[in-house]
Amino acid sequence: YVAAYAVWTFVHVGQGEAATAISDVGYLPIVLFAALACLRVWRASAADSLTRRAWGFFSLAMAVSFVAESLWLYYDLVHGAPFPSWADFFYLGFYPLAVLGLLSLPYSPVARAERGRLYIDTGITLIVSWMFVWFFVLAPSVADFKFGVESLLAAAYPVADMAILYGLVMLVLHQPHASLRGGFAFLLSAMILFIVADVAFGIQGLSESYVSGSPLDGLWLISYLLFALAALQQHANLVLHGNRFALGRDVRQLWLFPYAML
Repeated sequence: YVAAYAVWTFVHVGQGEAATAISDVGYLPIVLFAALACLRVWRASAADSLTRRAWGFFSLAMAVSFVAESLWLYYDLVHGAPFPSWADFFYLGFYPLAVLGLLSLPYSPVARAERGRLYIDTGITLIVSWMFVWFFVLAPSVADFKFGVESLLAAAYPVADMAILYGLVMLVLHQPHASLRGGFAFLLSAMILFIVADVAFGIQGLSESYVSGSPLDGLWLISYLLFALAALQQHANLVLHGNRFALGRDVRQLWLFPYAML
């Protein structure tokens, strides 16, 4: 399904309202699928409390996204894609829930001697990322800032992306717990792809070059699919390996990451 949608964004069968409807409706099955996959982990009896809480937040994030996509379908077809709309408030609701999910995931314990380095590495990564987002998206968005809902929402999206990035960096540098297992790769890829799509959308929005149903829309859809795959992988691992076990941090794999960012 996702592959077919991605191909459609390039070939664009259909014109006008038909193409807009395909573009908007295309998200709904995958977002709903991701929400139900996360809900399955939330309700899994084999999961520990931290894992269940984390995937509960992810499930709520996907549910909020489903409501946002449904509202956007209505606004896009009936009211000509207004900005801002109630859909934007639900879109923004995804971010704090996703961050809470990331920060709730169990991770390997960090020795006291390594905590200082961990915070420095986190700071370097976030500062460099903030510089990129500020230069390409946020600064142009607030160049002619006028206090109002539209201006605040335009600035809120890149700031929310930085909040997700913070949750990702904290999880990666802490190293995810072994209970997450293979699902971590899917989860990390989903979040990074989501941020990349957001930033690309912000850049295109500033140049007024964004077109609904463009290949950029496929990035968000793939991100939702990866979210669902992460949940399915997590649930499968809970069934096969119900007991949690400690996983030592291998700092040799990560010490270059912040400096590569810089």
